[in-house]
Formats: sequence, C-alpha cells, structure tokens
Amino acid sequence: MVDVQPRQKAVSWEAKYERHLGEMFLGFRRREESLVIRGFNDAVKTLTQPLASASLVGYRQAADLLSRAHCALVVLDAAKGEHEPLLACMEDRVGAMSPSLRFREPVLACRITSLQLLGKRHEAGEMFIKLAKLARKSGNQGAAMAASNRALAMGAENAVVEIAKLQFIRGYKRDAINMLSKEIIRSEECLSENDRDAKIRLASLRLRLGRWSEITKSIAPSEILDNYRNATFLAPESEKPSYMLGRYFDVLLTETLQAPNEKPGSLLPAGARAQPMLPAEFSAREGTASSAFEYLPYILENWSNSLHLSVRYIHQVLPRMLTLWFSFYELTNGEIAAATRPSHELQKKVRRGMNEVVEKLPKSVWLTTMPQLISRLLHPSKQVVEVLMDLLAALVAAYPDQALWYVVPVTRSADSERAARARSIVKSAVSLAKSKRVAEVLGAGGTLVKELIRVCIQGVPQRTRMIKASSALKGLLRLFPSPVAIPTQKALSCQPESFVDGDSHVRFQGVDEEVVLMPSLMKPKKVSFLGSDGRKHVFLCKREDSGDMRKDARLMDFARVVNRLLMKDSQSRQRSLSLRTYEVLPLNEECGLVEWVDNLVSIRAAYLNMYRSKGFTTSFQEIMKAKEVKTCSDVEFFDEFVTPLFPVMLHSFFVRKYRDPSTWIEARRRFTRSVAVWSMTGYIVGLGDRHGENITIEMSTGTCVHVDFACMFDKGLTLKVPELVPFRLTRNLIDAMGIHAPEGAFRRVSEMTLACLRQNKETLMSVLETFLHDPLVEWNTSSLSKGKASSSKPNAKNAYAVRTLRAVEMKLEGIVGSGLALSIEGQVQRLIHEATSSENLSKMYAGWMAWV
Repeated sequence: MVDVQPRQKAVSWEAKYERHLGEMFLGFRRREESLVIRGFNDAVKTLTQPLASASLVGYRQAADLLSRAHCALVVLDAAKGEHEPLLACMEDRVGAMSPSLRFREPVLACRITSLQLLGKRHEAGEMFIKLAKLARKSGNQGAAMAASNRALAMGAENAVVEIAKLQFIRGYKRDAINMLSKEIIRSEECLSENDRDAKIRLASLRLRLGRWSEITKSIAPSEILDNYRNATFLAPESEKPSYMLGRYFDVLLTETLQAPNEKPGSLLPAGARAQPMLPAEFSAREGTASSAFEYLPYILENWSNSLHLSVRYIHQVLPRMLTLWFSFYELTNGEIAAATRPSHELQKKVRRGMNEVVEKLPKSVWLTTMPQLISRLLHPSKQVVEVLMDLLAALVAAYPDQALWYVVPVTRSADSERAARARSIVKSAVSLAKSKRVAEVLGAGGTLVKELIRVCIQGVPQRTRMIKASSALKGLLRLFPSPVAIPTQKALSCQPESFVDGDSHVRFQGVDEEVVLMPSLMKPKKVSFLGSDGRKHVFLCKREDSGDMRKDARLMDFARVVNRLLMKDSQSRQRSLSLRTYEVLPLNEECGLVEWVDNLVSIRAAYLNMYRSKGFTTSFQEIMKAKEVKTCSDVEFFDEFVTPLFPVMLHSFFVRKYRDPSTWIEARRRFTRSVAVWSMTGYIVGLGDRHGENITIEMSTGTCVHVDFACMFDKGLTLKVPELVPFRLTRNLIDAMGIHAPEGAFRRVSEMTLACLRQNKETLMSVLETFLHDPLVEWNTSSLSKGKASSSKPNAKNAYAVRTLRAVEMKLEGIVGSGLALSIEGQVQRLIHEATSSENLSKMYAGWMAWV
C-alpha cells in the first residue's frame, strides 16, 4: 500500500503577514528587540512579491500593501524606542497615503497600540482623536463615536469637541452647542497669556460655535459676531477668523437686501431680546443695521486682513468683494433716488476701505479677477472707473505676459467706449512701467492680436483641407520671433503661488508650415506655433459667425472655479473629480484662440466606428424617411422602431481601446465620474447642443471632455426644436458606465458635484456676473428682437442677461421649473429622469441623435 500523506493547505501571504506582525507586537511587549526585528524582516519579505506585482499596475492596487508596510514600520520604530521620530514622521507618512479610512485606519491602530505599550496614554488618546476625525469624514459615525469615547477615557484634550461634532452631524445640534460652550468656558478658565497653541485652539472653538449658532440661528447676530471677533483677537496671525467674520457680515448684508422692509433686530431668533436703536455705525457692527451696505466697510476690512495674511480664501473673497463694491457704487449714481442713495459718510468709509484693500494686497492677487475687472470698464461711477483703470494699468505693467491677453483684445472691441478705455489702460501701463521690455511686449501684443483676428476671418477655398503658412499667413510670419508669451493655460495660470518670472515664459518663434483646416462650416484653422522651448504649441484660430467667443472663455473660467471648489471638498478630492479645461482667448467678440487638446475622439466617432465594425448600416436618411411616414406617436416611434436599430456599443469601444483589465476599469471609472461632473456643471450654466461631436473622450485617460460652448444659458430651449433634456445621458453613455448606471458612481458623483456647486453659489455667481456687465452680442440682439429699446447707458443692465443669470441662481438654490426647492438627491433624481425620458428624447432634433 502506498502511504498517502495529507496535503498541507497553502497559507496565504495575508495570513503570513498577520502572523509576522503579531510576532512583532509580542516581541515589543516582551521587550525583545531581536524578535521585533526578525518579525519585521519576515513581514517585509512576505509583502515583497505581491507588492512588486501590484506596483506594475498602479498605486491604487498597491495602496493596501503599502498600508501594511507602514504598519510594520510603525511597530519597529516604537519598539526601538524611537518615540520622537515616530511622532515627527507619522503625519508625513499618513499624508502620503490614500485618504480613505480603509488604508489609514490600520496604521493609526498600530500606532495607538504601540503608544499604549510604551505607556504613552495621552499620545494614544490623541491618536484616537485622529482616528475619530478620519472615520467622521468618511461617514462612519459609529466608528468615529467609538474612537472619540476611547479618546475621552484617555483624557485627550479634543475628545469633547469631536463628540460635539458628531452630535451636531447626527442632528442633536442643541446638545452639541451646549457641549462646545462648556468646553470654551473650561478652556478660557485655564488659558495662559503666553500659551499660543491654547489660544489658537480656543479661536478654533469660537469659530465653530459661531458657525453652529449661525446655522441654527440660536443666538442674536451680535453674539455670533462676538464669537468671530474673539477668534480674531486670539489668533491674529490666522487668516480664517478674519475670513469668517467678513463672511458673516456678508450674510447679514444679503439677508438685509432680501428683506428690505425688515427693521433692525427682526432677524433675531425667537426669544432673543432686540437691542435698542443705535447709530448706523454701531448697529452695523452689532449686526442690526437697517441698510444692507452699512455692513460693507466691515466686510472690506476683514476680508482684506484675511487676504493680507494668506491667499487661502482668495477665490471666495476677492470676486465677492469686487461684486459688492461695484454694486454699492451703482447706488451712488446721480440718477438713483436720493432716498435709496448711501449717505456721504458711508461712501467715504467704503472708498477708504477699498483704497486700503488695493494698497495692501499684492498686485499678483488681483490677476485672479482679470475678467471681472475688465467687464466693469463701463461702470457708471467715475470713482470706480478711476480706481479700476489705475489697478488694471498697474497689473499690465507688472505682469505684461499674462495681462496683455486680457486687456489688449478689448482694444479691438466693437464697443467704442470700452475699446477706448482699454487703449488708455495700455498707454498708462507703458508709462507706469518705464520699461522698454513692457513697451515692446505690449506693442507686439497689439500687432499680434490684430493679425490673429485677420487669420480667423480669412476665407479659404471650399474643400481645402490644408494651407501653407508661407503663402496664406505671410502677415503673421512677419511678426515672429516675438517677445509675446504663448498663451497656454499653464502660462496664463492666475494662481498667486504659481507665478513665474517673465524670462521663464515660452515665447513665439514661428509657425509650422502646415495649417490644417477643420471640416466644420466656418473652417477654423489649426495652427502650430513654434515656441522658444523648441516645442509646437497648437491653437485653433476660430471665428463664431453667430456666437460669441467670450462665452467659451467665461465657461472655462467657470470650470476652473468649479475645479478649485471640488479640490477643497475631501470626498471630491479623494475621487479626483474635475473638469478638463483648456485656454480660450477671445480676440474680439467673434474671433478667438482655442488651445488644442490632443488625443480626443468624439463619442459620435466612437460608436459609429463600432457600428461599422459590427455591420450595422442603418443611415440617418433612412430614419428621417421612416419618421415622415410614421403612424404612431413620437415616443412609440423612438422606443419601438429607432432604438432597436442602434444597439448600445460604447462599452465595446472601451473594451477594444483599453485591453488591459485594470486600465479598462480605470478608464471607465474616469469616464463615468467626468460625465457626471460635466452633466451637473453643464446643467447649472444651461449648456446645450451636446450632440456627439461636442462630447469627446481623451483617449490617454478615458476622461470625458466637452467642447464648443456656443449654446449656453438654456439657449437650447429657444431653438426651433427645443432641447428638453438638461444634459446628454443617452443609452450609449449609460452603457459605457457599467451595468448599474446611471445608479452607482454616476448618481453619487452627480450628487457630490451638485452639492459642492450649491454650497458655493455666491462664488460661482460672481464668475458669471461678468456676462451681466459685458453682455454677449446675442443678448443685446435678443433684447432688440423683442422690440425693446437698447439702452443708451454704456453699463445699463441688459434685462435678458438679468433673467438669464437669475435662472442660473435658481438652479443653484435647488429650484427646478416653478416648483419648490429640492434636496440635492431630489434634484439629481429629477435631472436624471428628464435626461433619460423617452418622452423628452423623442422630441429632440434629429441631428442630436438621441437614439445612440
């Protein structure tokens, strides 16, 4: 007989790792360093092979293994008695890891256990606080409360605050405020005059109490303001207290504007005692002003202080501050009734406050608001125009490479007065700079803009696909090499922390001989400019026959603001949510440059390619002929005749293009998320004409990229065949997202994006406000076509523009149609329903191809 030995079950690497980590903790507890080191070496050897395999795929696949390696290293450092290095490098270690609870929790747990074995009870409690914060931000309230209670038992300083945060999230707001108030009293009783860290902590508590009280309206505005003011005294070097104080004054201003007939103190919470009537200055300081703009000097003062300390809140503060300043001086116009005109004393305060803002802030900060500043060149107030033109001249003189692309094109504007003021700014900048280089750059920039406009409007023979630069663009070639910087998105980045020295910009050196003509009606020209860096920089020289290039530029500005807001949201940042942007530069109202994006494939080309490969030959003309003789309803024709002729194919396109499974799943994930972000953003700005050529896929990543923004602000609803869907979400797009779509990732990302947009309504409206004061050509045409006299005032608000922006504002408030405001989830649900409804899709114009 053959002696058959039982086969031993293979032990997985996970089980081996857990055993070795356990050996390390055992050695640590016994104070046997050799056992700890041996366990660490064995753990690392166990992780080496799976880590090598996972690293070939990408960081996401290796994140779990790296987390385990971090755990082993934490135990090793602690066992060696390297306590200080352990505390010093832990933040950097955790910060370099994936931000999810799944990966960071094991590392924090190992650190907590190690600190407990070292007898460091207080430090272990602080680690429980970190774990509680991580769990809370990940939405795991149960784990967060458990960690907070453990921290409280260990005497951690911020345990009570963390529990209060959880109570507030759970809806027990009154209990949370009481807990926080008691903690503030306790902290104040033991506060030392020289304890800077304790003061910063107390300032943070005051800010939170003020914010919670503001949300619940549980105390009077004066008490909320006191909390914010106390925070500014406690942490004078921090930008956040001044920002929060200015923000609340702005809230009071907005509430007063919305309730103009309310008396001071009428906005107090129920049961609060109204303060006696005070002079205007003191009533505004206490939050009970009867005139909204009495708050403006305090807003300017505090936001200026915040920006002076840090540019952290620049994109929330500066556009809003300018909007309020412009609006205030519109009320000082001599044609405004004296009863509603601000007092001379208030005008002096605002003038003095804004002058201090302009003088205090670095010039680089103002570059972030160039479109907004230029849109108000025709402001009715002479004082505002003077400050504005001086500021713009200083910006052009200091940053000619970036600023010229905003100011010089305005000198070619169809509005003669706007163009004249832009020319005056350029002239003042040359005089102010007293630099030969600035004069050369601006002079060359003016000539280049003029020639680029000529290239945009230059006619070409029909059926021509390519022209030679040496024969067709002689005027442009004569300008090179040029001292003007090539206007790529990177070069024109208006982030104060990323400005580069003028000598570092890439400048025009020439033009590639081959100029490609695009097949669309207006024949835009794809021109490759040769840069001083030796590379080609491709732009589309484009003319809009019936549109306005400023629309595309402002949409890109809007998209960049959305990207910054998404980056500040932890969940959005974790998912890398963003819109793919590129530079769009208007040269005048109808001509402009569009930065070329490589590796784009339109979704129309993608699914038509798949249909041909599968043998589906039904043509567009056949469908039109069938529609003309149909005897059923539009919905029945759409669902029962057209749709079956075009089976979904976009998922097959992804499978064919991304052969590797991990690359395919990552491309599909990016596609789904980017479609969701674009859908919500496009809905807010009323982006239409989303046919298959205007939605593309960046093949290197799978990211969705939208192009051509001529149809914005719900213009699609006014077409001969109205567009009834809020965004494109047809069967092929859903098919590419996976079997659960549009549920799952698409819906979740849509909710996150819409929540972010709604929370930052004021910031987004400040970007779109430029349309109100520099109205699009078609908006002026709309007013005239409806029989309305065009205002002779250069800055008169176009009624069509006001209505259009109000529609955007209503969307950001959750109002759909004429109904009540919906929740985030309710608004997304309604939008998805409207976008996928056969009733709506069957009524779309034929060229939109709603059936694919």
